[in-house]
Amino acid sequence: MRVLGFTLIELLVVIAIIGILVGLMLPAIQKIREAAARTSCLSKMRQIGLACHNHQDGHGSMPPGYGSVGQWPNYGSGSGSLFFHLLPYVEAQPEYEACHQTAAGQDGYYWGWGGSSGTYARPIKLFQCPSDPSMPTSGVNQGWGASSYAYNAQVFCQVGTNGALASGPDWAAAPQLAGTSCTAYPKLPDSFGDGSAQTMLFGERYAQCGGAPVQPSYYGNFWCYNYDTHDHHPYIYSRVGYVVDQSTTPPTCPSSVKFLIQPAPFGTTNCNPHRPSTGHSTGMNVCMGDASTRSVGKTVSPGTMGSASTPNGHDLLGLDW
Repeated sequence: MRVLGFTLIELLVVIAIIGILVGLMLPAIQKIREAAARTSCLSKMRQIGLACHNHQDGHGSMPPGYGSVGQWPNYGSGSGSLFFHLLPYVEAQPEYEACHQTAAGQDGYYWGWGGSSGTYARPIKLFQCPSDPSMPTSGVNQGWGASSYAYNAQVFCQVGTNGALASGPDWAAAPQLAGTSCTAYPKLPDSFGDGSAQTMLFGERYAQCGGAPVQPSYYGNFWCYNYDTHDHHPYIYSRVGYVVDQSTTPPTCPSSVKFLIQPAPFGTTNCNPHRPSTGHSTGMNVCMGDASTRSVGKTVSPGTMGSASTPNGHDLLGLDW
């Protein structure tokens, strides 16, 4: 009587077929996961962009990159980074209320460094992109709430003639250029000579990036960071460290700087903390002035990036946008 079953050769053939099928499926699964992460990231950026519009509806302007909104420190005003000012508009009112200070005659909201709230150290899920490999699982980097996003300093700050907020070494705080500050209050449509759909509000930047020999520890991108002339502040297109043209005096920091795609390892100088960086394989997600979002492909030209980052250059985006 013949015993039913597979022979050894038949089993090996079946295993080989299964292995081939799994090998074919893995890239497809990875693409699906990346597409889902990119969609999630775009959705978060759109919420942040809409929060800027809602802030304008409530205060008459978008928030500054860093500074006060209202008559600080009185009458319910607030002082902090752009992302701090957006907390009430991104369903993070409890975190914002935790910074309410009424001592010594004050009645305002302060970013939480000196107070007991510790808001600056809290992870905010909305500010974390699922494709950012540098984002700690805790959402906290060096004791600060980390962010995968950064605002465009050309929109939310007053920049100097060399396109930067600060001059000096990339890794050190430096005096601001004459007439520059992190306090610009953009509003629609007045601040957008190019048109809001032509100007980028937010891009991506790793939560951790850089390392020795530039600096022994990781650079950070902290959503609530207070010191706007430091590298931890959550902005892009701001200081001399981005891409320096040494042929000019002083060295210039052009806004037309492309982003890094999946720089690795992110804890080394392979990752430049002075440039936008994205964990997506096909390009960087951005949010525009009209709160629309899109993924900008890796083949975009520096000139087109420059047009997208400047709100009043009266230049249109290139066909590679």
